[in-house]
This record gives sequence, C-alpha cells and structure tokens, in this order.
Amino acid sequence: MLRRVYQASERCGRQAEQVRVVAVSKTKPVAVIRQLYDSGHRVFGENYVQELVEKAPQLPEDIEWHFIGNLQSNKVKPLLRVFQILLL
Repeated sequence: MLRRVYQASERCGRQAEQVRVVAVSKTKPVAVIRQLYDSGHRVFGENYVQELVEKAPQLPEDIEWHFIGNLQSNKVKPLLRVFQILLL
C-alpha cells in the first residue's frame, strides 16, 4: 500500500514524506488496531465518538488520533474528554 502512496505523491509533485497515511479504525476491534500499531503505524482516524471514547484508553498513548466525519453537538463533550485524557 505504501508503494501506491509514494507513486501518487510523485504524480502530484509532492514528496512522499509530506504524505501521511491515516488508518481508519471505524468499526474495527481494538485487537486489529493493535496489530497495525505493532507493525509501526501510529496515525489513526475514527468517525464515531463512542468508538473513540472506548478504544483510545485501551491503546498506546503515542497514537495520533484524528476525528473524521461530522460531529454532532451532543458528542463534543465526550470527545473533548478523551482528547484531554490522551494529552495528559
């Protein structure tokens, strides 16, 4: 997969080091995310607040989480709590 990222970045005139692959963890269990983490990946995206709230505390702290998608106003507080915990 990374070869395709490098090829696409070259076609766009960007250096491959400028491109970051975000693995979307949507609906994936913690065990699968952990396998990808153990292979060296550190950047993950989640688009369900409930899943991020549940998964993030079970995984290593050096994961860089991105919330992707739309965010309902009633989900903001739980999401902020998770990110505050992760930043401490």
